[in-house]
Amino acid sequence: MVGLSRFMGLTALCVPALASAQTNMSKVVTPASHSIYDLHMMVIWIVVGIMAIVYSIVIYSVIRHRKSKGAISSTFRQNIFLEILWTVIPLIIITMIAAPSIRVLIEMHDYDAADATVKITDHQ
Repeated sequence: MVGLSRFMGLTALCVPALASAQTNMSKVVTPASHSIYDLHMMVIWIVVGIMAIVYSIVIYSVIRHRKSKGAISSTFRQNIFLEILWTVIPLIIITMIAAPSIRVLIEMHDYDAADATVKITDHQ
């Protein structure tokens, strides 16, 4: 009981810090940082989609194959189609993330574009 009250006290002390915590990237100004922010949001939504699919499958499996329902585990060896599938799907996901990431990385290292932006704003 003492441990629970200490945990609740520590939690109460952390609430103000959590209330002011930033949950996403801050507002951006430069074109490169806009690209980074867009890339960040794309990856976040891909991760949320993957999480939703995986959790749905896990919850479905737990409910559908529970012992109280009389499920009997099956014995199977190899399924070449599934092994190829769960190798190809992550490859596709990584490619979907890598292509825009490389573009943003190249844009970040293009110093001429940054100099042009500075020169344009200096002349105004």
